[in-house]
Amino acid sequence: MISQKEKIIEIKKNHLMIVEGQDEFRFFNAFFKYHNISDIQIIDIGGKTQFKNRIRAVVISQYYHQVKSIGIVRDADDNPQGAFQSICHSLKSAGLNAPTAPMTITESKPRVAVYICPSQNKKGAIENIILNSINKLPVMECVNSFIDCLLNKKTDLTPLHNIEKAKVQAFLSSKGEGGIQIGLASEKGYFPLGDPAFNDIKKFINLLL
Repeated sequence: MISQKEKIIEIKKNHLMIVEGQDEFRFFNAFFKYHNISDIQIIDIGGKTQFKNRIRAVVISQYYHQVKSIGIVRDADDNPQGAFQSICHSLKSAGLNAPTAPMTITESKPRVAVYICPSQNKKGAIENIILNSINKLPVMECVNSFIDCLLNKKTDLTPLHNIEKAKVQAFLSSKGEGGIQIGLASEKGYFPLGDPAFNDIKKFINLLL
């Protein structure tokens, strides 16, 4: 019997990308549209604690036998190695092979790859990558001065990845859109999705295709 947590996921394409939540779903959807990528289905699993249950839900879905590749995207947060190991555990619990390292892909059927944001050796999240893409824009001089001022006033703006997220939000404020999520900001074209900062994401996508 299938539990509520393992509610069937409708598989529509041969290549799947499983992401943490709706914000990541909207970001990658905008990224795919920008780069004319149409053959990967993005699946939002509703939070990082749901990876284990929702990966299993994919495996027991009706058209799973047609799936050629599965990519998992997760933020590193404070522990990139731990994030990767957690995903590997979820994959193995669902009967899937796990890659030996992020940004590699298994030879199994389906092929499986894992991408840890911003990288396998760096703490943080997808906002770190976005920040790298906008860092050279003139407005970032104002953003950095603002964040430095907050830090000098000994606010609660720590640890490091909170600073990265704060800088992205300050940048969005310059667009008159402070407080919006990165997914919506991506859909509105506020980030340069063709910037080299996103090259690892493109490499990961190419692994799946």
